[in-house]
Order: sequence, then C-alpha cells, then structure tokens
Amino acid sequence: MASVTDPSSSRQRTTSDEPPPRRGIVSTILYAPPRLLFALLYRAAAFLQPYASQIIPIFICLLLVPLVISLSLYAGWVVWRSVPSAWQVPIDFQYGDGASPYSQATIAGVASHQPYDISLRLSVPATEANFGLGNFMAALELTTPSNKSIASVRRSAIILPSSSTTLFIFSTPRKLIDLKIPLLDSFSFGTSKAMARVEVGRRDLWKTLGRGEGRELSVYSASLVGGVRHSGIKGLVSRFPLLSAVVASTIFLFVCLLVVTSCILPTVFANDGEYTNTPHELPPPKPDLDPSSGGDEKPPKPRRRSRGARSSMRRVAVKREGFEEDVQLVPSSSGQRTSSPPLRRRRSRVEGGLSDSDV
Repeated sequence: MASVTDPSSSRQRTTSDEPPPRRGIVSTILYAPPRLLFALLYRAAAFLQPYASQIIPIFICLLLVPLVISLSLYAGWVVWRSVPSAWQVPIDFQYGDGASPYSQATIAGVASHQPYDISLRLSVPATEANFGLGNFMAALELTTPSNKSIASVRRSAIILPSSSTTLFIFSTPRKLIDLKIPLLDSFSFGTSKAMARVEVGRRDLWKTLGRGEGRELSVYSASLVGGVRHSGIKGLVSRFPLLSAVVASTIFLFVCLLVVTSCILPTVFANDGEYTNTPHELPPPKPDLDPSSGGDEKPPKPRRRSRGARSSMRRVAVKREGFEEDVQLVPSSSGQRTSSPPLRRRRSRVEGGLSDSDV
C-alpha cells in the first residue's frame, strides 16, 4: 500500500530548512554608526565604572555651578531693584478752574516704610507780576487710591529777583527762576502707591494791588520730588546701590558654593577611609635582643606552676564497662589552687559486679 505524503508538512520543512535572509549593504551601512556609537559608549562606561563614585559627584557639582551663579546674579538684581531711590513726578497746573492753580498726580513705586523728604520744585518766569505777588501758599495733600487721607501740608513761599554780582554790561538777565519749597521731612507713605494734589497761589482773589493783575502765580514747569532720607543700613545701601548689589550677589554665591561643597565632598572622598581604617590592627612586634649589648640580657625564665595546677594535670584511670579510658583533667584558666578536690565519677554496683565475675 503506497504511503501518502502531506504537502503542507513538506512546505514547513522546506521553509524551516532555508537559511535566514541576509541583510543588504544599505541596511548594514545604516546600522553601522549606531552600533559603533553604542560600542564606544559601552567601552567608556566600562572604563569609567571604577571611578563612578568620584566622577558622578563632580559632574553634579559642575551642573550646579552655573545654576548657583545664575541665582547669585538674580539675588544681586533683586537687591538692586529693592534699594529705595529718589523719585520725581511732573506737575501740570490747571488754570482758571478754581481759586488757585492746582494739579493731581500719581506717585507709584515708592517704598512703603522708607522715609522721604518731599519738596516742590518750581521754575517760574522772572516777571514783575511774580515778584509783586509776594508771599503765596503751596499746598500738598496725599491720599491712597481708595481716597483715604495720608498727609496734608501747606507751606508759604516768595519769589525774589536774583542779584547779579558781575557788572551789568557782562551779565545777562535771567528769564527763569528755580524755586524749591520743602513740604514734608522724613515722611513714610505706608503704601506703594499714593495720589497727590498740589496747589500754589493765593485764594483771596485780591486784584487791587499794583495794576490789578490776577493773584495767580505764573509757572513754567513744576515737579514733586521725593528724596531718600539716609539712615542706618538702608541709608548705606541706598547711597551705594550698585556696590550693595555686588556684595549681596557675592555673599549668596559663597554660601551656595559652601553648601554644595559640604554636600558633595564627603561622597567624593568616601572610599578613602576603606584603605586607611583597617578593622583589625596588627599586634606590635616583639622586641629583638640587640647583639651589640654583649649578651648580658637573658631570656625570661618560665613561670613555675603551683601545686594545684600540677595536681590538676594528673591522669585518672576510669574503668567503664570492661575497658579503661584515660581522662586528662583540663587545668583551670586562673592557674590558682582551689580548695575543692577534682570531681571523680563513682563506679556503679552493676559495673562492680561485672568486673568481679570477669575476674
């Protein structure tokens, strides 16, 4: 009877016996650089593995140094920005809206607890009307953005013609006169933003003096100025803001580097203690006899044992079940004679009877 072969099984055999397909030249060229890179990385990792405990902390330190420097520069910038400085706000007076010229301005960016010396600076024309005005008032009212009053002050001032010390033919008359009116001394706002209302002139509207001009002050330009009152450490910092920023940045950098170094150095030098601190110390060497001493020194004599120690070393014959066994008593550790005799094993009656019958 003829055997029938399965064509599917023959196909599987032929496919399994076929060799695996070879990679082409293009794939080999494409895979060569990654393989070479991985091989180099593996070799480098194997080479640096014994030094990993020292290299890793140093690498972390090198990564932290730029971060620490950046934070130090930022700390210096913060100190420089937080240093209180003088401020100046321009004033634009409104004429014809009230009894006296007035203006409203916003004061922003001030240190809330820093004392300031506030004054009003005016640049007025050198005219007869301003000279004939005589005394006039400068008023300042400070409020919060929520319309809460902070301070209110009124000061008197007068404009005087400038006296020339040179000859008239060589001097030119001044067209503008600068006037500074102090308003508040060592004043703290208590807030970082305030509203200011400034008013100059007279409120009596008295026009019968002179040629009957209005009793208003002619102003070319005006500004409200706040000067820093220097006192204590804040005053020193406000006098030298750039130097203070550099010092703060340097101190911050030194402290950060000290902390980083104290955390990383123990890990770098941790393995050095394994070779210096041995767990078991070697015993000190015995002193050798110096042959140059002439042989006078004699070796120490052996210590004589006591009677108790000699008696404890004797041999005792014990008869047990028809045979004898030599038992050697171990000497005591102290080596001293004890009052109690050494223990002995008594013979039982059964052993005695057996011995008599054997005899």
